[in-house]
Amino acid sequence: MSDTVTTAAPDRITLLSDQDLYLFNEGSNYRMYETMGAHLVSRDGKVGTVFSVWAPNARQVSVIGNFNNWNPGSHLLATRGGSGIWEGFIPDVSKGALYKFHIESRRHSYRVDKADPLGLLHEKPPRTASVVWELGYQWGDDEWMKKRAERNSLRAPQSVYEIHLGSWMRVPEEHNRPLSYRETAPRLAEYVGRMGFTHVEFLPVMEHPFYGSWGYQTTGYFAPTSRYGTPQDFMYLVDYLHQHGIAVILDWVPSHFPSDAHGLAYFDGTHLYEHADSRQGFHPDWKTHIFNYGRTEVRSFLMSSAMFWLDKYHIDGLRVDAVASMLYLDYSRKQNEWIPNKFGGRENLEAINFLRRFNQEAYKEHPEIQTTAEESTSWPMVSRPVYLGGLGFGMKWDMGWMHDTLEYFKQDPIHRKYHHSKLTFRMLYSFQENFVLPLSHDEVVHGKGRIRSSTRVGARHQPGVARAAVRNSQRCAELGGTVEPALPQRTGTARSRHQPRRFRVGGLQRQSQQHDFATAQERSRQRYGTDRLQLHAHSTTGLSRGRAWGRLLAGIAEQRRFGIRRRRRGQSWRSSCGRAACTRPSVFAKAHAAAAVRIISESGIAISAPSPAALVAASRPLPARAR
Repeated sequence: MSDTVTTAAPDRITLLSDQDLYLFNEGSNYRMYETMGAHLVSRDGKVGTVFSVWAPNARQVSVIGNFNNWNPGSHLLATRGGSGIWEGFIPDVSKGALYKFHIESRRHSYRVDKADPLGLLHEKPPRTASVVWELGYQWGDDEWMKKRAERNSLRAPQSVYEIHLGSWMRVPEEHNRPLSYRETAPRLAEYVGRMGFTHVEFLPVMEHPFYGSWGYQTTGYFAPTSRYGTPQDFMYLVDYLHQHGIAVILDWVPSHFPSDAHGLAYFDGTHLYEHADSRQGFHPDWKTHIFNYGRTEVRSFLMSSAMFWLDKYHIDGLRVDAVASMLYLDYSRKQNEWIPNKFGGRENLEAINFLRRFNQEAYKEHPEIQTTAEESTSWPMVSRPVYLGGLGFGMKWDMGWMHDTLEYFKQDPIHRKYHHSKLTFRMLYSFQENFVLPLSHDEVVHGKGRIRSSTRVGARHQPGVARAAVRNSQRCAELGGTVEPALPQRTGTARSRHQPRRFRVGGLQRQSQQHDFATAQERSRQRYGTDRLQLHAHSTTGLSRGRAWGRLLAGIAEQRRFGIRRRRRGQSWRSSCGRAACTRPSVFAKAHAAAAVRIISESGIAISAPSPAALVAASRPLPARAR
């Protein structure tokens, strides 16, 4: 077939100026979504849609959809100079129309139907067409937008609740379907507010074909998934949370993308968005493609995606996923499976420049937001300004703290005295970054189990009586009471499994099944200043870290005081016998909770939900530090 470029187009109505084209090819067009993709227009009495797409190696591009019976020859697009962009106006195409780009490549007679990379809405998976849409919405969060700089400040305490929209809450009566964006809004705002969280972090809401990826294999970088509603529905969810004083963070994935035929992979018959060499462009762990950060148009695309969510959806922060895989050319690769940079090193220079530019532009346009890096290595100065040689992020996830802490609490109490280094090791690096202390979603996948069950005191080794004792002591600690170590039970005196356990709250002994929670919460509020002693993820930048860790070590000392008693006559230490009481874990667990409550009463340190002794943060802020 001939390589002659087809220039026929329905009508010459354009949204792209010469300046837009120049900035796009230069890598500096950070608002591509305003002029590219599909936009409803009305000019000179003509109502329709302007379509545009970047496909520099295409011989011909056309728009197919339900308005032309998916006929590739009906509506051809025209090139815009040497920019590689194809554009055209199609009259009478209105909101809700389905469409794709039919691309015929110059290479190998390759033909493919692609979804719009800048589409504002896509069909509900497994269908893959894009939908003509507009983003009109009347926001009601003006008050929040004025004060969110204060709430997002590194001086302010931040307690983040991480949520996957599809699995957080479902409707069993309707085939166990997930809630829509609008159904989620009041339920989530009430729950998050009641639990004392300040931020909500959504796992990626961008459109993704594989539901099992939780959104981390994105194809629609400009569209919230249609599984739960329309773009306006997602705007309503963000707006509702803002009106209730809750900030919204989105997970954003510029590190890789899936190989689905309708997505970005091999877009115009060439490796357009990804590297052609699999040693640079293919991720061996996730079987996905890696963006070519050295290509200017790819940088414009990714930067525009980040700005899109900040501009159009009023997002308060972006957490960048898998930063470590972007920084290292040899990430998860063996010898001879990667290509060194121009200096012979393993650092991905193009990715580093991209991340720095991303943070510079994000903070320049929206100085009141925060960007966070999920970076699991010891890469220096991740959360330091670019002008000091850093990557420019506001904060960094402390993955090491999470792994060490969870491993510590998985140990049997009798063995923990040999593993205190897992809690103290973090002091070697805790002041080098603006850290977030996370309990990540990664800890509940791949067979790891729930965080709460995996960190219970002695639960792994004492499945019977120990777990009941831990639940009892945890409940009392969460209510703000004190737990007194009980006398050991003798053989044959184990209470019935249906008999209520007793514990002390505010000096009064009550049965756990008949406890007055309102009274206990009021006592806790008077004594400690709060009725909820729990936290999910906390920025340690604005906190008194030294005081917090000092209290933790004091708590460990208290635990050892109450720890393991010598066996006396008539006592049973059998751990899994249902007929006898297990003394050791019960005594230790209660003393453990007592020490935790004593620490709370002295210093106001919060404890996390998974374990009553998991120290998360202190209350006194530090002076401001440079981002």
